[in-house]
Amino acid sequence: MTNYFDLIAAARADGRLLPSEKNAYAVILELSYTEGFCFATNRYIAAKIGMSDRTVKRAVSRLAVLGYINITREADFCGIITRRLYPVGVAERVTEKDKAASAS
Repeated sequence: MTNYFDLIAAARADGRLLPSEKNAYAVILELSYTEGFCFATNRYIAAKIGMSDRTVKRAVSRLAVLGYINITREADFCGIITRRLYPVGVAERVTEKDKAASAS
């Protein structure tokens, strides 16, 4: 089972990440807690950490390149495309939580 504190600690210790990337990652983790992913826009994340949309866009891209998150884009029945950010290791935690709840 993946622990959020372990994920945050690993990101904090990674010298490749800039402070803006660490902050964006922390917000993505926070918003992914329940569902295992977040669909927040760059603007929303930027507002939460006090940075520009462009800085968050670069941070999200780099987090994906470095393997901290996976990005998917899905269209709904109206054709509206939604981006989902999946922190690596979080989906397993959500699945385990669901299995434990259904076993109760």
